Amino acid sequence: MVYVYAAAMSISTFALTILQHLYYYHVQRTGMRIRVAMCHMIYKKALGLSIESMGQTTTGQIVNLLSNDVNRFDEITLNLHYLWLGPLQAMVIIVLLWCQIGPSCLAGVAVLVLMMPVQTVRNKDT
Repeated sequence: MVYVYAAAMSISTFALTILQHLYYYHVQRTGMRIRVAMCHMIYKKALGLSIESMGQTTTGQIVNLLSNDVNRFDEITLNLHYLWLGPLQAMVIIVLLWCQIGPSCLAGVAVLVLMMPVQTVRNKDT
């Protein structure tokens, strides 16, 4: 029976690796497509600017949009699913903790919830 458990763990780890790489490939590909579409829109808009608008817009601003700001779309697609996965995982963990240690698990959850604003403020400063 131990060999069956070991084989199941090995196969599930291997399957997780394959599926995770496929997921990251497709998500990064989608992010890249969004980035390319946004670069196309910015380039098309820059070509259509009037003379007086071009006087107010520097080349550095357009290059900054094309190089730095648009790369956020690559990053957001990797982490977007955590908007639904994070609360789901938190609820599952709270239920499992409740089954194991009872209502005292809510003290730890309360500390985590109270620390969220502190972490948000700290991350904005960096």
